[in-house]
Amino acid sequence: VYNLGMGGSYPWQEYVTLAIEGSRLHTSADAAVIWMIFAVNVLDDPYIPEWDIDKLNWSGLIGFLRAYYLNFRLKSRVGALLTRWVAESDKRVVISHLPDDQSILYFQHQLERAQRSVEQVRQHSNYEPLLTTVRAVKQLTADNGLRLYMVIAPSKEEIYRWAWDSSYDSANAAAISAFSEALAQEARQENICV
Repeated sequence: VYNLGMGGSYPWQEYVTLAIEGSRLHTSADAAVIWMIFAVNVLDDPYIPEWDIDKLNWSGLIGFLRAYYLNFRLKSRVGALLTRWVAESDKRVVISHLPDDQSILYFQHQLERAQRSVEQVRQHSNYEPLLTTVRAVKQLTADNGLRLYMVIAPSKEEIYRWAWDSSYDSANAAAISAFSEALAQEARQENICV
């Protein structure tokens, strides 16, 4: 078992990691890639519009200097203050209550993302880059003789929708999210087991 994921990564990063590290993995003839997609953030993650690993600009002096600068900027005091200020302004908290009266907290922007319609998902600016990434992972695994399975993990906002959305009267009434529905349909069209 190899774990190529890490907290905070997103599909494009995971594709790049698999493309770079995949050739170093020692896999058996029946090896499989189990790709976990966490539903709530995927459309809002950054996508670099390049899927040809050899064209990515991290190698050479210019790539090194760019990466060094970006890393320095993110870790500097000014970068930390700006990041914290932007993050705080985007993280309004909503509180709902479970049947036993325990509180459950959500970020407002996560609730808004969980309420997107299928049409809003498909029209999102990152939907096509996500689908291109899915196709690239499918091609990469096929080229390496690996089977691909996709698991679309629901967000807390989806699981507890009945607790914050009054139109649902129980946990059993909550439907699959529009994002999960749209991505699963696309994955099946690519013959990916979901």
